[in-house]
Amino acid sequence: MNVKLFIKNNEMIKQGQIILHGDHDLSNYSEVYGFNDLFNYFVGIVQEIYRNHGVNINSKHIDDGFKTNDQHSKYIQSR
Repeated sequence: MNVKLFIKNNEMIKQGQIILHGDHDLSNYSEVYGFNDLFNYFVGIVQEIYRNHGVNINSKHIDDGFKTNDQHSKYIQSR
């Protein structure tokens, strides 16, 4: 099996640390790192996507969109 690791031999790792290349399972991310780190990760990923298309976006705009989606999902869950 040809797997690319993000760690070196005998390197100490922390709980939740990403060690394999590929998509990340975010289902437990906030439990391991906390909501603020999840939010910062989300903002970073969105900014990277926009940068790859030559567009700079302020994190405030991402924050507004995130809060809107969060309020919408809370509304749907309460129904």
